[in-house]
Amino acid sequence: METPSKKLRIGIDARYYTLPGGIGTYLRELISNLEKLDTSDFEFVIFIEKAAVGVYKPTKPNFRTVVADVPWYTFTEQLKMPAIWGKEHVDLMHYTHFNKSIFFRSKPYVVTIHDLTYSLQKEKKVRISKLMPGIYEFKYMAYKFAIWDTIKRARQIIVPTHMVKKDIMKAYALPDTAVTVTYEGANEGFSPSKKISGEELAKRWGITRPYFVCVSNGSPHKNLKRLTEAFQLFSKENPGYQLVLGGRRNKFYDELLAWIETEPTLKESVIYTGELKDEELKELVASSFSSVFVSLAEGFGIPLLEGMASGVPMITSNTSCLPEIGGDAALYCDPYSPEDIARAMTQLTGDTDLQHKLITQGFTQLKKFSWRTMAENTLAVYKNALEKK
Repeated sequence: METPSKKLRIGIDARYYTLPGGIGTYLRELISNLEKLDTSDFEFVIFIEKAAVGVYKPTKPNFRTVVADVPWYTFTEQLKMPAIWGKEHVDLMHYTHFNKSIFFRSKPYVVTIHDLTYSLQKEKKVRISKLMPGIYEFKYMAYKFAIWDTIKRARQIIVPTHMVKKDIMKAYALPDTAVTVTYEGANEGFSPSKKISGEELAKRWGITRPYFVCVSNGSPHKNLKRLTEAFQLFSKENPGYQLVLGGRRNKFYDELLAWIETEPTLKESVIYTGELKDEELKELVASSFSSVFVSLAEGFGIPLLEGMASGVPMITSNTSCLPEIGGDAALYCDPYSPEDIARAMTQLTGDTDLQHKLITQGFTQLKKFSWRTMAENTLAVYKNALEKK
């Protein structure tokens, strides 16, 4: 009688599982969609932070969790995580961000690099940090070494767009075969049906007019200051609109909101909602006149897909990966020019045919993106990486 073959064990570093948006969304969708596939030949060990206990509950018997409550981007992470990962005797690790410990070298791995925004923006003199200059430079050098070490030793690198693939191949002299693109998707539940009444908008957030919405963190590359300046220009000729900003408050948001308070026209027409719950976000986007996402640099651009799924026209940047994601379903502008962002706002408000066209093309563009397909492609990467010697 044949002895059943041992299942190969794959570890996924999911310590960002509860993080709102971005990497947190990627992790939640990756794991939930992997659980929907035929993965009976594998065991999955999901390393989660303490906050995710009870939030993520495996639905398949070959998925289990291990608590690894170690903060990322720290020396503690570098020192403690190798023992936690090593104890599970995985055959392959999937690091879902660049911050693999440089001391854990005993197991093969694949890594997801979401973008090179940190280093590319530094080259353009944009600091995505509030650290003091000396500490910032030290941490930046540590980041440069960590990401170099992670990329160079990976069996395969996963990226969300062809633009990021091009950036990584150029920056680290990698062959085409070393990097796999796995497009992401729109989160479930974004739909025109989520639109709420004007009375409800006024009650919750003080929104009383048609509005442009941008939900984002306040980091400089998200470009909220130029967006707000653009809205100020736009409002001189179009006073009947509001700009609604949402996202977790941080030091960058503090600076922006303090500046808005000094501008009388903006103080009356710009609304900051703070951090939003998932359902609130869906309702806020679906009820907007337009969703605006004029970031300077992105690895993917989920807000574009969320706006399309909500049935509202998108305004976005003509740079980075955003044209790759937006296709023909967005109105593009130069994110470095408040005047051009304002021009796009004016163009959209004055052209109902364009509004309907972008909404219709948005639903078509959405069909190119699927979280399930992303999970299928990632599983294929695992299999190929395990076959390599």
